Amino acid sequence: MSSNFNRKIKILTDFKSKLEMFNLDKNEINKLNKKFPTIKIEFINLNKIKKEYDAEIYWGTRISDKILSKCPNLKWIHFGSVGVDKLSHKNLKNRKILISNSPGINSESVFNLAIFFLIDTTKKFLNKKNLINRLKYEKNFSECKDLDNQKIIVLGYGNIAKKLQKFSRLFNLNMNFLSSRKLKIKNIINKIKLTSSLKNYDTIINLLRFNEKNNNFLTKDLFDKMKKDVNLILIGRLKTINIKDLYNFLRINKKATCYLDALPDIYNEINFQKLRKLDNIFITPHIGGYFKNYWINQISIFENNLKLFIKNKKIKNLIYE
Repeated sequence: MSSNFNRKIKILTDFKSKLEMFNLDKNEINKLNKKFPTIKIEFINLNKIKKEYDAEIYWGTRISDKILSKCPNLKWIHFGSVGVDKLSHKNLKNRKILISNSPGINSESVFNLAIFFLIDTTKKFLNKKNLINRLKYEKNFSECKDLDNQKIIVLGYGNIAKKLQKFSRLFNLNMNFLSSRKLKIKNIINKIKLTSSLKNYDTIINLLRFNEKNNNFLTKDLFDKMKKDVNLILIGRLKTINIKDLYNFLRINKKATCYLDALPDIYNEINFQKLRKLDNIFITPHIGGYFKNYWINQISIFENNLKLFIKNKKIKNLIYE
């Protein structure tokens, strides 16, 4: 092995969890240690962040500004997912820390969840009780909408939206996409057109990533323009939705249906507690990105970037430089 790999380096990670998908297997650590014999991987206890850590690299999904303040020597943060909104951009810029993520790593999985929810709009199984009682189910039959008769809008035009676009063409669905970019592509609309046409859509799929522009994107102003029996498939970043306004909309419009994939760390918030008590919402615990091959893909991405980092070369998938 090249002498370039002889530089000692410590890696801090939060990939030690009761959740199988976010638990870095000891065998995988041993494999990394064999390939990079001078690295040391140290797990961080997120509930006991007191001491300072001398790591150069943070690898995980749950880093915060509090953890960042305890890592004075940090040079590179690699997110095991796509979202990097847990850190203050100002702090990162001042410290000149490299930030990379894992683009597309869970696109297929989130796409599958979106399709799962979309298909449920045709039968409304997920948030109905007593499905064995056909007469009770019959009372809500009018809320079901066949896919080929729906008009659908997808908020965002990234990897997952493009997969939905292919799906819509395959099944000849009426699906449009919101994008802030000026793209010469059929079925792409901007926010101005979205605002004026929201009343026409049967199903709205939120895939928006979080940034300043998308913060609280879905608020009362937009909810009030939607159909009273709209299907809301919300699997984008939660910060793009005003939870209080969503609750008020669903509370008043009982024929509307909402599918929400939400991080458990919001479960104790007052507005979310109110929201989860409604009968017309189905909530999953942020499992959109779960898939069996996560670690195969994740370790490959991180290992390739680690080689570049040790050689002082430009790493891939940089977010901020």
